[in-house]
Amino acid sequence: MSTPSYKQLQEQFVSNQNGTSIWEISLAVTVLPTLIIFRDCLLLLTSLSSAWFKPVFEFIILIVFTVLAITIFSDHILLVLLLLIFAVILQLSTFTSQTQELWTNLSNPRELQRPILTYINGRHLKFVTYFRAIINIVTGICILAVDFPIFPRRFAKTETYGTSVMDAGVGFYIVANALISPEARQTTLRCKSFLDWLSVLFLSMKACVPLLTLGLSRMIVVKGTDYQEHYSEYGVHWNFFFTLAVVKVLSTLFCCIFSGRCNSWILSIIICAGYQWCLYCGLEKYIINGWDGRGTRKGLLDANREGIFSSFGYIALYFAGVQLGQFLFRTRNTLFDWLKCLQGLTGFCIGCWLLLRVCRHVIGPISRRLVNLPYIIWIVALTTQELAILLAAELIISLLVSSQNQAKTKSSHKKSKSPNTDTAFTVSKLSTKQDADNRHTFTMITKESHSTPQYFHVV
Repeated sequence: MSTPSYKQLQEQFVSNQNGTSIWEISLAVTVLPTLIIFRDCLLLLTSLSSAWFKPVFEFIILIVFTVLAITIFSDHILLVLLLLIFAVILQLSTFTSQTQELWTNLSNPRELQRPILTYINGRHLKFVTYFRAIINIVTGICILAVDFPIFPRRFAKTETYGTSVMDAGVGFYIVANALISPEARQTTLRCKSFLDWLSVLFLSMKACVPLLTLGLSRMIVVKGTDYQEHYSEYGVHWNFFFTLAVVKVLSTLFCCIFSGRCNSWILSIIICAGYQWCLYCGLEKYIINGWDGRGTRKGLLDANREGIFSSFGYIALYFAGVQLGQFLFRTRNTLFDWLKCLQGLTGFCIGCWLLLRVCRHVIGPISRRLVNLPYIIWIVALTTQELAILLAAELIISLLVSSQNQAKTKSSHKKSKSPNTDTAFTVSKLSTKQDADNRHTFTMITKESHSTPQYFHVV
């Protein structure tokens, strides 16, 4: 028997994985949001926000700790998360007066109408930016670490069925692109004629040129260097860059056809239901076993069947992300509006987890290779979970900062109004001051001949 080559050993190392439990993945993807909350609280307590070593501090907190959590301490991920939550609670406990004032304000209907998290045109949501940053960080760490034994095999991509951290990563990437897409921000052009369709499709295809370039470059480099390949992931020639490009173009085409006729969530349900029905009617067996039922890959379509057909599932997931983005980018200014948004995210997250339980019982297990209905619901549930955590954290931090600023303003106001005990050298003056509202304050001073100076301020 011949000795397996290094390439074959590496392919065996990353293949035939069964993943881990949904519960452990939920804990793993919650570590980095908790680290972000820990960092924000620490910056609020200290003066590190203006320190020169702040980038090094953030690198240690966000990157190094995340690497340690999903590698060395991956077997104790629950303990790591509990310690982080306990550290955050300790930090928040230092804001005793602000916390008490916070709960008092939340019970006051007038305070609920105060403006908070006001963004320019509602286009820049900090918690959405954090979510996208989390995806990029975790994806980069997993891609670089998956080839090493220190990375847990249960976090690597599963073969056919199952769940893992890297399985969640590809779905997160689709949703992250959908959240800030022109469709989510409702800035797309209305297609009133065939020329409008062609113009929008041309712009979409032009935007996909970098993705296609990256996809072709990756394929050439992998084939040219004889790097190990996992064909059951996307196929022989296909990769995730091609999937992103196809999803972008087809989603634009669907938006042009159904512009103004139906919402994004309706498109998501229609595409998802149709694709799942095709899987039930035999497409699932074809994707797993090929035309001949033995897993061979003859012809371009058969060689890349996973990447080509899973694109339809990713399109359904994309439109679900677009609908979620439209919900998040609605105009909101008051604390009450954002609390309602948080309530909606939390309720939708709970509903998705309950629906996932039903789908796994009725349809079958989750499959990233097929991008079936359970996988789509799982990714939406994880996304809303992460966004709800980040939004809640941003609301709490913003309210604490506001309480701190109000306390500083009150203390400085009291100092400015403190009585002057040294009246021996008081000098009367007539001054005129113009403020930002163009109002004039006049100080008129009169003196009586047989009394001490008296001052009268007329506004």
